[in-house]
Amino acid sequence: MVDREKVIGKMNNTSVSPAITILGAGLVGCLLGIYLKKRGQAVTIYEKRTDPRISKATQGRSINLALSDRGLAALAHIGLDQEILRHAVAMNGRMVHTLEGNTNFQPYHHEGKTIYSISRAALNLLLLQTAEQYDIPVHFDHACKQVDFKNNQITLTNQGKVFQEKYEYLFGADGAYSALRQSMQDHQGFNFSQQYLDYGYKEFHIPKSNENTLDLNVLHIWPRHDFMLIALPNNDGSYTATLFLRLKGKNSFESINSRSEVTQFFTQFFKDVYPMIENADDTFLQSATGSMVTIQTNPWVWHENTCLLGDAAHAIVPFYGQGMNAGFESVRLLCEALDTNNNFITTIKDFASHRILNTNAIATLAANNFIEMRDLVANERFLFRKKIESWLLQHFPAQFQTVYSLVTFSTMPYAGALKQAEKQQKMFDEMMAEEQISKNWESDEAKNRVEVIFYKYFPKD
Repeated sequence: MVDREKVIGKMNNTSVSPAITILGAGLVGCLLGIYLKKRGQAVTIYEKRTDPRISKATQGRSINLALSDRGLAALAHIGLDQEILRHAVAMNGRMVHTLEGNTNFQPYHHEGKTIYSISRAALNLLLLQTAEQYDIPVHFDHACKQVDFKNNQITLTNQGKVFQEKYEYLFGADGAYSALRQSMQDHQGFNFSQQYLDYGYKEFHIPKSNENTLDLNVLHIWPRHDFMLIALPNNDGSYTATLFLRLKGKNSFESINSRSEVTQFFTQFFKDVYPMIENADDTFLQSATGSMVTIQTNPWVWHENTCLLGDAAHAIVPFYGQGMNAGFESVRLLCEALDTNNNFITTIKDFASHRILNTNAIATLAANNFIEMRDLVANERFLFRKKIESWLLQHFPAQFQTVYSLVTFSTMPYAGALKQAEKQQKMFDEMMAEEQISKNWESDEAKNRVEVIFYKYFPKD
């Protein structure tokens, strides 16, 4: 039996680095393992799923990912950024498809910066291969059933057998339904909240073909006010499309139950892309409906020597493309902190307490961006705001950046980006409430008034 106080004492000894056990061999778990192994620590990973190199089952988590600056910065630290970009497709903006079949391109950045579409499976395989190169043991088909914090022990199952393993320090990077978090929830003092959207999603495939007329280097959006379809490019010229729809009510997954109803729905709302989708009717009726949840926890560190990371600590909805990027950034920030402070436990606790503020902020930003994507991107008021944004970027490049750029193309703390979002919302509301601006946008008077309001919120130095 391992004495917990001796284990804690060992970890507080600055000359000793604890052996690390990680639950979850997904994106964050693998990246964390690689970072820690590079620091010279012993790492072991347990994963409940079968090795994806053997089994290609996606288990409902195959939405394409949008890789951006925060994620790339974390990958660059271990020299993987360029290799992973070889498997990705650059996307330089949104292509909005109206109900009538017209399109409107909205660039992501005024200087042409891009985000990258990559499949979750491809990225996970690359990270697993890298972990293997670092001789990190990854035990697949090992599901954690319980964590015994008093005795530093996890209960695992493998092929029907139940057994226990000791740990010195345990990270839970095992996703939104984390086994480590579930064990924490059983104890007084652990705060946990989850909020499901009343929306679900289904994924479709648009193959590369002569009928596929979609531009490759953009993220396609068909916003329909209460729901939407998006399509992200793959590096083979195909697209992964995802339909986000209410679970119940009119035009919902519950209300569409037959081939004729599916056909009618797609013909009515997505007539331009419907012929391009492979087996749209069968996929809609036969594939599982995915769920979307926001999870917030506090504290992440429990009993000194266990810590949640990634979706296990802070799952968010996918509408800012930041779930993976936030998880990767957490790994980078954690390990950078460890590199500057030899006290392992204190460093992780300090990191977690500060990081929670920022992951809560991106959760708010992601939920708000769903409204923008499904509704506002085709809204005349929103498009007019984009005109003002473009003018401000041209005339005040040193003082003004869009919130999207701050989140996606910088490493500004998410909490800072949220504060900017709130300030900018007030500024734009004031600008657009003035008839002088909204009715006479091309006039010098309108531009002068915009400048006055801008300096009210962003004063000159």
